[in-house]
Amino acid sequence: MLYSKNKIVEISKIFGKPAKAHFARIFIIMGVSLLLCPGLRSQVSPLILAYEFGNLIDSTQTPTKESVFHPYVGIKTNLLYWAGISPEFKYRGCMPNMALEAFLGKRYSVHIEGVYTSIDKKNADKEVWAVSGIAIEPRFWLHVDSAFTGFYTGFYSQYGEFDVKQNDLSATKGYSGTFFETGISLGYYYPISRTLGLDMGLCVGYRQANADEYFSWDTDHYYRQQTKTGSMFGLHQVRLSVVYRFAKENH
Repeated sequence: MLYSKNKIVEISKIFGKPAKAHFARIFIIMGVSLLLCPGLRSQVSPLILAYEFGNLIDSTQTPTKESVFHPYVGIKTNLLYWAGISPEFKYRGCMPNMALEAFLGKRYSVHIEGVYTSIDKKNADKEVWAVSGIAIEPRFWLHVDSAFTGFYTGFYSQYGEFDVKQNDLSATKGYSGTFFETGISLGYYYPISRTLGLDMGLCVGYRQANADEYFSWDTDHYYRQQTKTGSMFGLHQVRLSVVYRFAKENH
C-alpha cells in the first residue's frame, strides 16, 4: 500500500521524534541490504530490522508514572533507650519508650515521644538512673516527594522528671527533680521497605534542671540536703529508632 506525503506526516506526528529516528534507520538498513550479498542480507538484515521495530514499539508507549507511598502516621521506638544507652553514651538501664509521627503535606511532620523508667529497687546499692518525659518535635523534610525519606531538621522540646542515684561509700547520694530541654534536631530516615525503616538523628540545645540533692543510710529513708538549679548547652538525645509507617499509594 502506498502512502501519501500527508499520511507520512500524520504518522510522524503520532509517533513523535524518537519514532522518526527509528524509521530513518529502518529505511537506511533496507537500502544498504539491497547492496549486500544474498547470504549477509538474509541473516543480518532481519535481525537488525527486528531490533529497530522493537525500539519503535517501545518509543510509542507512554511511560507509566512511578507511584509514591505517602505515609500519614508512623509508630517508632528508640533502640538505644531500650539498650539503656544515655545521650552521654553511658549505660543507665533500660528505658521503655514509644513515639508517634504525623505527616502533613509534602515536607512537614510532627514527632511526639514518651519515655518512662524508674529506679530498680533490687539494685538500690548501685548507681542507677531514671527518667520520664514527653517531647514534641516539628520537622521539615528536605526532599519534596511526599515519601518523607532522607534528611530532615526540626525544633525539639522536652519536659520530664529524673532521679540519679549514686553510691558514695556508706551513704547513698542522689538528685531528683525536673528538667526542660529545647533545641534543634537533625536526622536521616532510611527506608528498609515501603512501611519499615530506620530513623537516625540527634538533638542539640539548651537544658535547665531543678533538682533536690538527697542522701540516705538505707533504702527506705531519704533526706533532702539542698535544692540546686542548673543549665547547660549540649547533646540531649541520640536516636536510632525502628519505624513502621502506615501509608497510602499516590499515583
